[in-house]
Amino acid sequence: MKTRTFVILGAVLLAALTRLMPHPQNFAPITAMGLFGAATLADRRLGILTPLLALFVSDLCIEVANRMGLMTSWGFYSGMWLVYLTIFLITLLGLLLRNHRTIPAIAGATLAGSVIFFLVTNFGVWVSGAPDLYGNPYPLTFQALVACSTSAIEPESPPYPTVRNSPIVAGAWQ
Repeated sequence: MKTRTFVILGAVLLAALTRLMPHPQNFAPITAMGLFGAATLADRRLGILTPLLALFVSDLCIEVANRMGLMTSWGFYSGMWLVYLTIFLITLLGLLLRNHRTIPAIAGATLAGSVIFFLVTNFGVWVSGAPDLYGNPYPLTFQALVACSTSAIEPESPPYPTVRNSPIVAGAWQ
């Protein structure tokens, strides 16, 4: 492998390690890892697999720390496949940046990645019947979908995916 590839891989893995540090909800550069890796690594397969592998390794570390009582959040949970699917989709979006690395294209992909993450993961929370702020499961109605999405934006929301910090962080990491 070339030195450039090692540097890019190192940057993606370093970004994944930020998930292990205390941070506001969704203030980790997950979407940026996917966009950056896919847009810059010469090997497209590596560009797609590296962010997913980095996410898995950080989830594994979080799970171990949780089981040791060092973290309150968990690394493995029933809805994690949806996060991985979303990161995969965002990584595919990063492939579109390979030949279009302009500020507007990067800004657009960054914003689109955050919106995709928000929509897909909150849809997953709603469909799963996860509890709302009061411990009641969301019914499968349009009003409940709006309530689920609204609660994800509010700062006092439970530990479900939020969008408040995502575009800021993804943009900063780009």
